[in-house]
Amino acid sequence: TTTTTTTQSNSQNENPQKKRTIDLGNPELKRNSSKTRNPAEMPSSKSRSLKRAAANETHRSLLNDCDTIRKYIEHLAIFIPQRIVHHYVSRVSELTNPPNHEMFVEDIDGAVLFVDISGFSVLAEELEKANRVSIAIKTLSAEVGAALEPLVKMVIEWGGDVIKFAGDAMFALFTSAMHGNMENAVAAACLAARKTVKFSLYNISTGVKLKVHCGIGAGKIVGLHVGGVMGRWEYAITGPAVSQTILAEKDAEAGEVVISGPARNFVDQFVETEPAGEVGNFRLLSMLGEELGGTMTRAKKLWDELSALSSDSLVKIYKHVIPYVPKPVIDSLDKRGGIWLADVRLCATLFLKLNGLSHNTQSDIKRIHNTVRLIQRQFYAYGTATLCRLIIDDKGLTSLWAFGMSPNQRGDFAVQAVLAGIMLNKTLHEAQLSCSVGITCGRVFCGTVGGAQRSEYTLHGTQVNLAARLMGKAG
Repeated sequence: TTTTTTTQSNSQNENPQKKRTIDLGNPELKRNSSKTRNPAEMPSSKSRSLKRAAANETHRSLLNDCDTIRKYIEHLAIFIPQRIVHHYVSRVSELTNPPNHEMFVEDIDGAVLFVDISGFSVLAEELEKANRVSIAIKTLSAEVGAALEPLVKMVIEWGGDVIKFAGDAMFALFTSAMHGNMENAVAAACLAARKTVKFSLYNISTGVKLKVHCGIGAGKIVGLHVGGVMGRWEYAITGPAVSQTILAEKDAEAGEVVISGPARNFVDQFVETEPAGEVGNFRLLSMLGEELGGTMTRAKKLWDELSALSSDSLVKIYKHVIPYVPKPVIDSLDKRGGIWLADVRLCATLFLKLNGLSHNTQSDIKRIHNTVRLIQRQFYAYGTATLCRLIIDDKGLTSLWAFGMSPNQRGDFAVQAVLAGIMLNKTLHEAQLSCSVGITCGRVFCGTVGGAQRSEYTLHGTQVNLAARLMGKAG
């Protein structure tokens, strides 16, 4: 087991001249960020403590207002799968205040769609050749956002739930419960995929054209609620349908949709296909109804569910949902009343892959939960670590971490990330688990990508791509 690292030397963070925020309509929580203050006029420690206490009291009083709580929940729900919110809304009578989170497993029938955009690695390299690092990073993040937003909208319109973003890609879930049966769920996933692959984006300055390809699997899916260290919970999906999806995506070229054999069996009377690859997948050539548009509206549906609830019930849901939201989002929301949409920061990026974790039995699931908790304890101990992504498949667990991602964090992030990787390596070895770690340090984009209906607070840039490659080299 090895750890591979690289650093890009620079001693200061680089921020855009102007930070944009999403207005939550809560002036009591806002602060004038443009005013420059003399260090000699900074308040004392006691004064700052009193101000924090007053702000917390204001925050608590705002949570007594139903409309404000609904707005908070809706805004936080943008950063997590909708099924998490619906899970707690449907069980609101069972919820406690304060929350009593526990690991639990969902058995789901449905289809999984993986949407991947080809060309971003080439675009990132070309942008860095032609521009300063900071400009290249901001341009790349803008291109990622411009590409993902319409794709997210297409998926949601067909009743999909975006579970995870993976850089320039995303996993979406279409459940039989939402669509009535498996045939409708798989058909919705196929129709959404056929729409997305028609999308393309051309970058004029570099001449790079971005294209989409998709993989679809169907059958049994396992939803995992794991972690819990320092109140941070993670949601991930795994199971046979996810494994099928990953294999199908590998057989898809740019502009193509490839579906697994089990997925094809649910919709064979509606589709025209041809064999693809060597593991029983099929290339989707055409489909009945693909000229139609989707009819799902996620925001309206969620608001309708929340409108019928009392303030006590809304507070319970709020407190159960917030542990799934990335901490930088919560910090930004609490301090400024909005979310930082873009920031170029100097931080350390760590990609981690664990091998040998299966998910076939309850004991396997428990081991995954305990392993995630072990990683959280090791990394959160440094005080600057943020878990940006957690993906579990038949090959193991992959996660993306950032050290120094939250605004106003200080420290030698590169040293922290390397020490965290070495110590985790040792701890996992003692637990008879093998891991690969890749670490870089340099300027990256920290901010939201996705769209108004579903977003992720994440990292982008060549340093992130390099960390992923180093993880692969670590073996």
